[in-house]
Amino acid sequence: MPPPSGPGADREAGAGYRAVFAVPEFRHVFAAHLLSTLGVVLCEIALSVLVHRLTGSPRTRAATLGDVLGEGDLFVLGRSVIRIINQSGQLAGFAAGGLLLCAMPVGAITGEALAGTFLGPRARARLTFPLGVFCVLPSLGFAARPSLGWAVLLLVLTGTGIAYNFGVDRWFVAAVPDELLGQAMTVMQAGRMTIMGLGMGAAGAAAEYAPLWVVMPAGGVVGAVSVLLVVSEVRRTGGDRFPAPDAAGIPA
Repeated sequence: MPPPSGPGADREAGAGYRAVFAVPEFRHVFAAHLLSTLGVVLCEIALSVLVHRLTGSPRTRAATLGDVLGEGDLFVLGRSVIRIINQSGQLAGFAAGGLLLCAMPVGAITGEALAGTFLGPRARARLTFPLGVFCVLPSLGFAARPSLGWAVLLLVLTGTGIAYNFGVDRWFVAAVPDELLGQAMTVMQAGRMTIMGLGMGAAGAAAEYAPLWVVMPAGGVVGAVSVLLVVSEVRRTGGDRFPAPDAAGIPA
């Protein structure tokens, strides 16, 4: 059998890290992951150092934003700033990869910044359910096989929905005892990352067998149903009835 030929064969024959980084698309993805990871690490180090200075406790590994900002609206806004930093790191890395990769971080940064700057705690809490549902709806537009410009717009709109986290964070802080806040945040973040990973894996697997204009709307339908089920459960259990704080972060 004759040896394979072509660009793919050349890359395989010279397999190694150099060959991997020779692929431009991989370099873009690598840069995004690197900047995102560096941002998270720097935030964690800075937070640990700050808490150690404030408390004098050597147990800085257990430090959380709650130790610094308390449990009021300052905590919610602090979480928002951290998300904006993370999205900014991703945006910087994705910038070399094209408009589609940049679209969702741009929407997320815009939505978080506008909601955190111009809306009060009560208004942000009221938008939790609407934004939670809205953020999965733009993907339905891919069923129309949009052009690049419309696809970018749909992804930007998807990103703006991340502002629903303002209300979720507020309810979370109100529901969890102060002494368990750090551990509970760890569990919550681990759960989010796990679900995100499973979702990305499922979407990638589906994209192997179906075109984009089928996979994206299907994901939107699954997301919408899932969010509506969560909204129904939260309302049934009264999880959204915690008093909204005033501008100073004090429950009204």
